[in-house]
Amino acid sequence: MIGRILIFIAMIVMGGYMAYNQLTRGRHCTQAVTATVVGRETKRVRGRRGRRTTHYAPVVEFMAGDQTIRATADVDSIFAGKYKDGDALQIRYNPDDPEEIVVQGKSFRSGVLGGCFVSLVGIVGLVMILLKK
Repeated sequence: MIGRILIFIAMIVMGGYMAYNQLTRGRHCTQAVTATVVGRETKRVRGRRGRRTTHYAPVVEFMAGDQTIRATADVDSIFAGKYKDGDALQIRYNPDDPEEIVVQGKSFRSGVLGGCFVSLVGIVGLVMILLKK
């Protein structure tokens, strides 16, 4: 029983961290601009079950003042494949470090909602275990 309690507590903490991390990521990115997708960065990673999967991240170009900046967008891999060369992408960048960018849209919302969902499942599981005592 202690093991189950610890698992649900870990889920609550992990979900809270996921949501917090997503909310604070790029908090210095205050300048909103429209960027253009100019390519994709591909990375092969080993999945949970040992299978190799490919992750994609769009490479974008935008103007920061009078300077053209090229940066790799940090988006969830499931959304990265939908971006094609020439697509317009709404981003925010850090004026002190223009290569630090945050893509606005579904990827951000899914990270926050995913973290909240994991925490909620942990809370429900913990309450159910404690009520059975």
